Amino acid sequence: MIIKKIIPRSLLARFLLIIITPTVLVQLVATYIFYQRHWSSVTSHMASALAGEIAMLTHIARYEPDDMQEIVRKLMRDYSDMKSFIIKTTTPPVANSSLPEELSSLRRELSGRVFMPFSIRYINNKSDVQVDLFLEDREEILRIITSRKRLDNPTTYIFIMWMTGTATLLLIVAILFLRNQVRSIRRLAIAAEKFGKGQEISSFKPEGAEEVRKAATAFLKMKARIERQIAQRTEMLAGVSHDLRTPITRIKLQLAMLPQQIEIKEMQSDILEMEQMIHDYLEFAKGEGTEPVQSTSLKQLVESVISTYRHHRHKITLDILEDSILTLRYNACKRALINIIDNAMRYGTHVTISLEKKDGLYAIIKIDDNGVGIAENNREIVFKPFYRLDSSRHLKTGSVGLGLAIARDIINGHGGDITLSESPLNGLRVTIRIPI
Repeated sequence: MIIKKIIPRSLLARFLLIIITPTVLVQLVATYIFYQRHWSSVTSHMASALAGEIAMLTHIARYEPDDMQEIVRKLMRDYSDMKSFIIKTTTPPVANSSLPEELSSLRRELSGRVFMPFSIRYINNKSDVQVDLFLEDREEILRIITSRKRLDNPTTYIFIMWMTGTATLLLIVAILFLRNQVRSIRRLAIAAEKFGKGQEISSFKPEGAEEVRKAATAFLKMKARIERQIAQRTEMLAGVSHDLRTPITRIKLQLAMLPQQIEIKEMQSDILEMEQMIHDYLEFAKGEGTEPVQSTSLKQLVESVISTYRHHRHKITLDILEDSILTLRYNACKRALINIIDNAMRYGTHVTISLEKKDGLYAIIKIDDNGVGIAENNREIVFKPFYRLDSSRHLKTGSVGLGLAIARDIINGHGGDITLSESPLNGLRVTIRIPI
């Protein structure tokens, strides 16, 4: 669980993590080995050579005549970039307690060569190194000043800069390449999401790596098949609708011309029920897939639906916590809301509708009624076509059982969902969630 929380969720971030992690580990290992084996070794050798020259100058300052000392100092100044002075004093220099590693190396080497008090420090903005050695027998301090370059290993910084620079360059190239590869996958995901919501995606085309192109091509073929099937189904159902309505209308006319006996009235009622059932079935099977999407205010949509019930005896209350602008099929969503509100009014006397947002990602519509509600074990099965909780299918007692099925089909077509739960009004709560 901890690893899942640490690992990034996006594909681009995961690709970069796969590339960066081994690169950083390799560079850390290489830098450590270089530091331990090369940098420390070279620094130690440089400190040893410098300590040897300082020990030689110390020996000459103690045991050789002044004219010889002057000659050696001049030679060291001209050829070794090392200046030396004699300072008269009886106070020995104070050794520094903490030194950088390169000066610590020099102190270790000097400790094994000169057996006298000495101190080491940087001077001139750390561009030079000053070594003070106390010549106790002569009550003098031999001060030696040399360039810091005698102790520093410049290849260390060059090595670090080279590794950092190349790693940064490779990382930039990897980011640009991976962004280009991930972009095609992201566009495919966006196209699939838009198609699922019924939106137009005519500008989408396969691009990217071969595997992504194959997936995009397969998606376009699937999209074409689905659109062709929808078009064929719509045309077929339009023909079925015409073929069925014609004989039903003929039967209605023939029954109207007959004496209005009880049997005739019952047959007319059955014909009306049959006509309504055929109409509802064709509307459910046909769907609203051909309607174009448009940017719509959810508040205006719900208010438009409520306005159709202004003469209804039932009470409808609207509570708008936060409005949302959605891209949807207006008439289809209006029909879905009407189906749900019709059910609420059929079983209750008071309906409450509320609008809100969740995390800025979803628009939430809650429709509550004070009716009898639906048992928890029946809240999923009521979405099945032609299913009714009551056994009667007579139009006077209710619909043919397609209202909730049509509503869910429409909301699912927009990428949303519908759930049923217990209402605070002791009836049924219908919660509609649509992505923004």
